[in-house]
Amino acid sequence: MPSFSKRSEAFGATGGRKERRNPYRTTDGIDDIRVSMAVPERAPIEGTLVDLSAAGAAVLMRRASTEDLAALAVGADVCMTFEVSGIDPISGILAVVRNVRETDDGCVFGLEIIEWQTPHSQLPARVFSAFNRRRHYRLEFMEESAPEVEVQPLPEGAPSAARLGDLSVSGCLLFFDTEHAPTPQSALRLEFELPGIDFRFSFHGTVRNVSVSKRSARCGIEFNARRSGNFMAQEQQLSHFIVKRQQELRALK
Repeated sequence: MPSFSKRSEAFGATGGRKERRNPYRTTDGIDDIRVSMAVPERAPIEGTLVDLSAAGAAVLMRRASTEDLAALAVGADVCMTFEVSGIDPISGILAVVRNVRETDDGCVFGLEIIEWQTPHSQLPARVFSAFNRRRHYRLEFMEESAPEVEVQPLPEGAPSAARLGDLSVSGCLLFFDTEHAPTPQSALRLEFELPGIDFRFSFHGTVRNVSVSKRSARCGIEFNARRSGNFMAQEQQLSHFIVKRQQELRALK
């Protein structure tokens, strides 16, 4: 294994000083979770989950090549997929590499999770609890460049148009003209395109909140994975779009 300088002594440590660990971090019930880490322009990199919390995870790679270490350097954006026997893969978990350390077993990568989906309730209870305390990374759009969304009320209703205010793999914020604002808990089908992607998204969603002003209505939408056609493929496309835009925004700072 290539040698490299230790960047931290433990996941969650910065500048040589250990920070308080997240109280919901767990090592129980995660032995059978396989981790695949996708980075831009490389095949997915396989690893083993060491521990997990709502804010982050530690992933062990027993054999890390020079190319793997370069791809997973501190600050790299990663899109993780968890595979658990008996349920569908849990994908679209966006993270940032915060530290890397060498152990007797291999290399451990400390990851800060910035976005994830709530997994299936069949996951072990403590793992599901950690996942369910999720945080969402939302990509915001400027009003003048916000993509337009075609909105169809379900099961039937007059279609309308809205603008994307922000977007994540689990939902979005839409701006409607006031007269076209949907009601809370109503079901919608959303179709839209994103710049730079030759792909048309089609999600089923539920209106979770509505705020109406004289000019427009702000509506928070939660995507419905079970009703959205080909959800896994759409989620993957969306995840890569968010990671790419995040990298572009960081480069401008």
